[in-house]
Amino acid sequence: MTIILHAVNLVDLRHRLRPHDIIATRKKKRLMELETTAPTNAECATAKVAHALYLKRAEESLAKSERIELEEQLSALVGVKSEGSKTSTVGEYKVTTTTRMIRSVDQRSAESLREKYGSEVFALFPVRYSVNAQEFKSLVEMKNTPFGWKEEVVGAVLTKPGKTAVTVERVES
Repeated sequence: MTIILHAVNLVDLRHRLRPHDIIATRKKKRLMELETTAPTNAECATAKVAHALYLKRAEESLAKSERIELEEQLSALVGVKSEGSKTSTVGEYKVTTTTRMIRSVDQRSAESLREKYGSEVFALFPVRYSVNAQEFKSLVEMKNTPFGWKEEVVGAVLTKPGKTAVTVERVES
Protein backbone atom coordinates (compact mmCIF):
# COMPACT_ATOMS: atom_id res chain seq x y z
CA MET A 1 0.00 0.00 0.00
CA THR A 2 1.35 3.42 -0.94
CA ILE A 3 0.50 6.50 1.06
CA ILE A 4 0.84 9.82 -0.71
CA LEU A 5 1.13 12.90 1.44
CA HIS A 6 0.45 16.32 0.03
CA ALA A 7 1.81 19.51 1.50
CA VAL A 8 -1.08 21.68 2.64
CA ASN A 9 -0.74 25.41 2.84
CA LEU A 10 -1.75 26.61 6.33
CA VAL A 11 -3.97 29.30 4.81
CA ASP A 12 -5.86 26.63 2.82
CA LEU A 13 -6.25 24.53 5.96
CA ARG A 14 -7.76 27.45 7.91
CA HIS A 15 -10.54 27.75 5.32
CA ARG A 16 -11.55 24.16 6.07
CA LEU A 17 -11.50 24.59 9.85
CA ARG A 18 -14.61 25.66 11.71
CA PRO A 19 -14.37 28.52 14.22
CA HIS A 20 -14.41 25.99 17.12
CA ASP A 21 -11.39 24.22 15.58
CA ILE A 22 -9.42 27.45 15.32
CA ILE A 23 -10.30 28.48 18.88
CA ALA A 24 -9.41 25.04 20.25
CA THR A 25 -6.08 25.12 18.40
CA ARG A 26 -5.28 28.54 19.86
CA LYS A 27 -6.27 27.40 23.36
CA LYS A 28 -4.07 24.29 23.09
CA LYS A 29 -1.12 26.43 21.98
CA ARG A 30 -1.70 28.88 24.85
CA LEU A 31 -1.96 25.99 27.32
CA MET A 32 1.41 24.64 26.17
CA GLU A 33 2.91 28.11 26.63
CA LEU A 34 1.48 28.34 30.16
CA GLU A 35 2.91 24.97 31.14
CA THR A 36 6.41 26.11 30.20
CA THR A 37 6.17 29.37 32.18
CA ALA A 38 5.61 27.89 35.64
CA PRO A 39 7.14 29.86 38.55
CA THR A 40 10.56 28.69 39.73
CA ASN A 41 11.33 27.30 43.20
CA ALA A 42 12.75 30.68 44.18
CA GLU A 43 9.34 32.34 43.81
CA CYS A 44 6.74 32.29 46.55
CA ALA A 45 4.17 29.55 47.09
CA THR A 46 1.34 31.96 46.33
CA ALA A 47 2.62 32.51 42.80
CA LYS A 48 2.84 28.74 42.28
CA VAL A 49 -0.72 28.19 43.46
CA ALA A 50 -1.96 31.13 41.38
CA HIS A 51 -0.17 29.73 38.32
CA ALA A 52 -1.63 26.25 38.95
CA LEU A 53 -5.15 27.68 39.22
CA TYR A 54 -4.65 29.77 36.08
CA LEU A 55 -3.42 26.67 34.25
CA LYS A 56 -6.37 24.52 35.42
CA ARG A 57 -8.85 27.20 34.31
CA ALA A 58 -7.20 27.27 30.88
CA GLU A 59 -7.43 23.44 30.72
CA GLU A 60 -11.08 23.61 31.80
CA SER A 61 -11.86 26.17 29.10
CA LEU A 62 -10.20 23.99 26.48
CA ALA A 63 -12.05 20.89 27.69
CA LYS A 64 -15.38 22.77 27.60
CA SER A 65 -14.88 23.94 24.01
CA GLU A 66 -13.88 20.42 22.96
CA ARG A 67 -16.94 18.97 24.77
CA ILE A 68 -19.26 21.43 23.00
CA GLU A 69 -17.73 20.54 19.65
CA LEU A 70 -18.24 16.81 20.32
CA GLU A 71 -21.86 17.43 21.39
CA GLU A 72 -22.49 19.29 18.13
CA GLN A 73 -20.95 16.46 16.10
CA LEU A 74 -22.96 13.84 17.99
CA SER A 75 -26.17 15.84 17.54
CA ALA A 76 -25.53 16.02 13.81
CA LEU A 77 -24.86 12.27 13.62
CA VAL A 78 -27.83 10.98 15.65
CA GLY A 79 -30.20 13.82 14.79
CA VAL A 80 -32.43 16.06 16.88
CA LYS A 81 -36.14 16.71 17.02
CA SER A 82 -37.40 20.25 16.52
CA GLU A 83 -38.69 19.98 20.09
CA GLY A 84 -38.42 17.13 22.57
CA SER A 85 -36.07 14.18 23.05
CA LYS A 86 -34.65 11.66 20.63
CA THR A 87 -32.86 8.57 21.95
CA SER A 88 -30.57 6.29 19.96
CA THR A 89 -28.52 3.30 21.02
CA VAL A 90 -25.15 3.27 19.33
CA GLY A 91 -22.92 0.33 20.22
CA GLU A 92 -22.66 0.30 23.99
CA TYR A 93 -23.95 3.87 24.41
CA LYS A 94 -27.41 5.34 24.70
CA VAL A 95 -27.39 8.86 23.24
CA THR A 96 -30.24 11.26 23.97
CA THR A 97 -30.57 14.67 22.36
CA THR A 98 -33.12 17.04 23.87
CA THR A 99 -34.20 20.25 22.19
CA ARG A 100 -36.20 22.79 24.13
CA MET A 101 -38.13 25.77 22.90
CA ILE A 102 -38.08 28.85 25.07
CA ARG A 103 -41.42 30.61 25.05
CA SER A 104 -42.13 34.00 26.49
CA VAL A 105 -44.97 36.43 26.14
CA ASP A 106 -44.73 39.83 24.54
CA GLN A 107 -46.13 41.76 27.49
CA ARG A 108 -47.47 44.64 25.40
CA SER A 109 -49.32 42.31 23.03
CA ALA A 110 -50.75 40.34 25.93
CA GLU A 111 -51.89 43.54 27.64
CA SER A 112 -53.67 44.72 24.51
CA LEU A 113 -55.32 41.29 24.16
CA ARG A 114 -56.45 41.47 27.78
CA GLU A 115 -57.91 44.91 27.19
CA LYS A 116 -59.58 43.75 23.99
CA TYR A 117 -60.97 40.40 25.18
CA GLY A 118 -60.37 40.21 28.93
CA SER A 119 -62.33 40.85 32.08
CA GLU A 120 -62.39 44.04 34.16
CA VAL A 121 -61.35 41.99 37.19
CA PHE A 122 -57.73 41.81 35.96
CA ALA A 123 -57.38 45.58 36.39
CA LEU A 124 -57.25 44.99 40.17
CA PHE A 125 -54.10 42.88 40.01
CA PRO A 126 -50.67 43.49 38.54
CA VAL A 127 -50.19 40.86 35.88
CA ARG A 128 -47.08 39.25 34.42
CA TYR A 129 -48.08 36.99 31.57
CA SER A 130 -46.43 33.62 31.07
CA VAL A 131 -47.05 30.68 28.75
CA ASN A 132 -48.67 27.39 29.62
CA ALA A 133 -46.63 25.42 27.06
CA GLN A 134 -48.99 22.44 26.87
CA GLU A 135 -52.06 24.61 26.27
CA PHE A 136 -50.16 26.77 23.79
CA LYS A 137 -49.05 23.74 21.75
CA SER A 138 -52.65 22.45 21.75
CA LEU A 139 -53.90 25.81 20.46
CA VAL A 140 -51.25 25.93 17.73
CA GLU A 141 -52.04 22.36 16.61
CA MET A 142 -55.79 23.04 16.28
CA LYS A 143 -56.70 23.07 12.60
CA ASN A 144 -60.12 24.71 12.53
CA THR A 145 -60.67 26.78 15.62
CA PRO A 146 -63.85 28.63 16.43
CA PHE A 147 -61.70 31.33 18.01
CA GLY A 148 -61.21 34.47 15.98
CA TRP A 149 -58.31 35.45 18.18
CA LYS A 150 -56.02 32.42 17.66
CA GLU A 151 -53.59 34.22 15.31
CA GLU A 152 -53.35 37.23 17.64
CA VAL A 153 -52.65 35.03 20.67
CA VAL A 154 -50.07 32.94 18.80
CA GLY A 155 -48.44 36.20 17.65
CA ALA A 156 -48.13 37.37 21.27
CA VAL A 157 -45.97 34.36 22.19
CA LEU A 158 -42.28 34.64 21.34
CA THR A 159 -40.66 31.26 20.66
CA LYS A 160 -36.95 30.64 20.25
CA PRO A 161 -34.94 27.41 20.37
CA GLY A 162 -32.97 26.61 23.49
CA LYS A 163 -29.60 24.86 23.57
CA THR A 164 -29.79 21.19 22.60
CA ALA A 165 -28.76 18.96 25.48
CA VAL A 166 -26.81 15.79 24.72
CA THR A 167 -26.67 12.88 27.18
CA VAL A 168 -24.48 9.82 26.71
CA GLU A 169 -24.89 6.78 28.98
CA ARG A 170 -23.09 3.48 28.85
CA VAL A 171 -25.52 0.62 28.25
CA GLU A 172 -25.01 -2.47 30.40
CA SER A 173 -24.65 -5.56 28.19
